[in-house]
Amino acid sequence: MPGHIDLRSATAELRALVERARDGEEIVFTEDGELVAKLGPADHPSHPVAWEDLSREEKARRRKELVGRFAGQVDVDAFDAPLPDDILDAMNDPKIFPTDP
Repeated sequence: MPGHIDLRSATAELRALVERARDGEEIVFTEDGELVAKLGPADHPSHPVAWEDLSREEKARRRKELVGRFAGQVDVDAFDAPLPDDILDAMNDPKIFPTDP
């Protein structure tokens, strides 16, 4: 299986595999052709990486992940729709938003 690593051979290259995972790659371990584990980046890397230093693939993965977090939560069609009257009234209420500092 391309992209998959047999568990028996992984022990010899563990340090390199951890570095690849740290850089954002997901490593899939198999045993006798069966999926047994995955190794991927930590949620909060121990050393921040500047956006410019990320690979093209990692940038694409992070963008996709970010967009996926908000799937179904943002109504993009309503983004440019006029605000309801009660919201507009509240925004124009000087008690809520005073015009003078």
